[in-house]
Amino acid sequence: MKGNTTIVVLHEHAGVIELIDAALRDRGLVVLGTLDAFEAAEIVRRVKVDLLVLSRSHRELAENLRALQTGLPAVVLDGEPMWLDEIVDAVVAALPPRCERS
Repeated sequence: MKGNTTIVVLHEHAGVIELIDAALRDRGLVVLGTLDAFEAAEIVRRVKVDLLVLSRSHRELAENLRALQTGLPAVVLDGEPMWLDEIVDAVVAALPPRCERS
């Protein structure tokens, strides 16, 4: 995958962000994690983002962020326990076609 593929992870638990961050960085992705919805919006406003990863409690924010970057895809973690590999697979599957995959 391209090293300049940028993913924003917004979740209410810092530990979850850290786990997802480490797993995605191992795949060569740039990860910007935050606990704060306003910070996520500011990132999307200032940086070209390829994908959002959001907890279920932030699902409604996806539409607001798409207003800042049209067509911005999102993976919403539905609240059910998921293996970390399942999250990584869902993120990789949701990446836009212009992001090269290894």
